[in-house]
Amino acid sequence: MRIGLLWCALVLSVTVLQAQHLKRSGTLGIYPAALSATEALKAGMDAPKGIKVAKVMPGSAAEAIGIAEGDLVLEVNGEAVESPAGIVAQLGELSAGEEVVLTTIRDGRKLTQTGPMGARPLPLAPGATIDFGEVPYGGGHLRSFLEKPQGDGPFPVIYFLQGYTCQTVEHASPHSPMRKLFNQWVSNGYAVFRVEKPGVGDSAGTPNCESIDFDAELLAFKAGYKALLKQDGIDTEQLFLYGHSLGGVVAPFLAAEFQPAGVMAYGFVLKPWKDYMFDIHWDQRIRMGEDPGQAMADLQSGRHLLNAYFDDELAPAEFLKTDEDRAAFAGLMSYDGQEHCFGRHYSFWQTLDRKNLPAEWQKVDCPVLAMYGEYDLAAIDDRGAKQLAGLINRERPGNGTFQLIEKTNHSLLKMDNFEEQLDFATGQSEVRAAYYQNNFNDQFADCLLNWMSRVSGKTR
Repeated sequence: MRIGLLWCALVLSVTVLQAQHLKRSGTLGIYPAALSATEALKAGMDAPKGIKVAKVMPGSAAEAIGIAEGDLVLEVNGEAVESPAGIVAQLGELSAGEEVVLTTIRDGRKLTQTGPMGARPLPLAPGATIDFGEVPYGGGHLRSFLEKPQGDGPFPVIYFLQGYTCQTVEHASPHSPMRKLFNQWVSNGYAVFRVEKPGVGDSAGTPNCESIDFDAELLAFKAGYKALLKQDGIDTEQLFLYGHSLGGVVAPFLAAEFQPAGVMAYGFVLKPWKDYMFDIHWDQRIRMGEDPGQAMADLQSGRHLLNAYFDDELAPAEFLKTDEDRAAFAGLMSYDGQEHCFGRHYSFWQTLDRKNLPAEWQKVDCPVLAMYGEYDLAAIDDRGAKQLAGLINRERPGNGTFQLIEKTNHSLLKMDNFEEQLDFATGQSEVRAAYYQNNFNDQFADCLLNWMSRVSGKTR
C-alpha cells in the first residue's frame, strides 16, 4: 500500500479481467506525519498518539469522507494507530471499495468518519489502457499489469523484469523513472507487461516474497510469461524482455525457455553472486575514498563468513557465533539478525549463487542488447555487459550488442560525473526525491526503442 500518491489528471482507462480472484488494493490518499509532543498536548493528550494528516490528495477517498489537513487519526477500524508507518500497514490491508472507519480529532473534537477506500490510480501515457490481470502461482494468484497504447493492436510487447526488492511494480508515482520509461514505450506503440512478485501488491494466496528463494521467484516470472502469451491484443512474435538490475539475471532463464524476439538487460551481473558481493564492497569503498589497505583487510577478515554462507550453504544462525561475526556479516550482506539478507530470505542469495549465468545465456537464441550505465555503481563497470555481448556473438554471431548509456546511473537518472552519483547515493531523502523527479534520462528509452526497431525490421 502507498499512502499519499500523487493523483493523476490523465484519463485512465481500466479493464479488470473477468473471474478475478484478486481485489485492487485500496488507497486513502493522505500524507501521514508523526505527531509532536506539543501537538499532542494541544489536542488534550498526555503523550503523542496516532498521526497527523499533513496533506489530503485532491479527489482522494480521504477528501470524499471528510478528512482534512491537520486532522489527527487515532484509530483505523477500531485499531490504534501508532505511527505513520503503522497507518500505512493498517490501510494496506484494505481493498478498494472496502469501508474504512477512522477515529479522528479536529479542533479538540473527537469524530468518527466512514467511507470506502479508493482505488490506486496509475499515471498512464495519454490514451493508454491498462488490464489488471492475475497469474496463477503457488496456490494463489499474482497481480499482473498490461498497459496498451491507443488503438486496436495487436501491439509488440515488452515484459518488464524488476530488480531484487519486494516492492510493487505498479509505479504509481508520475515521477518514478520506471513510470516514465513505461509511458515512453507505450507512447511509441509498445504494450508493457509486468507481474508482481509473490505476496506483493494485490497478490493473494501465495508465499511471501521475503520468504522464498531465487528458484521460487523464477517460477513466478515464468508463470507471468505463460500468462502474457494468452493475452489479447498483443503480438507474441514481437515479445521483448527488459531485465533491470537483478531482472537482467532473471532474463536468460526466461529467454532460454521461451525464446522471445529479443532481450534487453541493464545493470545486471554475469558472475557468481558471492564474487559479486566481494567485488561490489571493494569497489564502492574505494570510490568512497577509503583506505585501500584497510578496505581489503576488512573484506579478507569476512571472507570466511561468505564462504560459510555461499559455499557451505549454511543458515546465518549456524555460523554466526559471535557479535563480531554478526556485525561483519551484517556489513557484507545487510543481515537483519534473523533470516534475511538485503530484505530477502537468506536462501534467495544462496540459490542465486549456484546459477551458472554464462551457461544460461548461451542457450538464448535471439538478439541481446547488453547495456551499462556510465555511472552505475551497482553494476561496478562495463565488463559484464561487454562480456555478455561477446558471449552471445560467440554462440550466434551478430546477435549480441553492447551499448554504453552515457551519464546514467542504476536508476536511469542522468548524472554529470561519478562525484554527483556519489552525492546522490549518500544524500538526504529530499535530495534523492528531487533527482528522481527531474533527472530521468529520456535517451535511455530512445536507445531501447531504436534497438527493438532494428531487431523487428521496423522504422520508428
